[in-house]
Amino acid sequence: MTPMPLRLHKNACTTPAIRRELRESARPTAERARRSHLSKPRVRTWRGREDGADRSHCPKRLHTTLSPAQEAVGVALRQTLLLPLDDLLAVVREFVNTEVSRSGLDRCLRRQAIFEQHDGDTACPPAGGPSHLGRRDGWWEGPGGGARPEPGRPA
Repeated sequence: MTPMPLRLHKNACTTPAIRRELRESARPTAERARRSHLSKPRVRTWRGREDGADRSHCPKRLHTTLSPAQEAVGVALRQTLLLPLDDLLAVVREFVNTEVSRSGLDRCLRRQAIFEQHDGDTACPPAGGPSHLGRRDGWWEGPGGGARPEPGRPA
């Protein structure tokens, strides 16, 4: 049976064998660091760990401007009003949190899987959205209130 190939990230300066040796060695930290061509803090790090595996480099806590309650309000506004992102941002900044950024609100909606809503042409109804918004018996009220045939329907 062939051993699995070792997968290290490109900046790794230690292998699992070196990490194991650092954990099990009784030599002083400074001497181990010198012999392994590592810094003293790195040797102390590997000595303090139970296993020799790399830990995740992903953030453990997301830094967001919106609290969970404010995120829930933003998501509810998006689902009920079907506002494009920029309009939703204006509403959230006005009534929920003045510090929220467009990208932060977008990430919030993506985390909640609410990002696939109508952000394009405001003259057309959102795909799969409520059929009663802006319609009048097969006619669509365009910008400025002028009625015109619903898109894709003969006049």
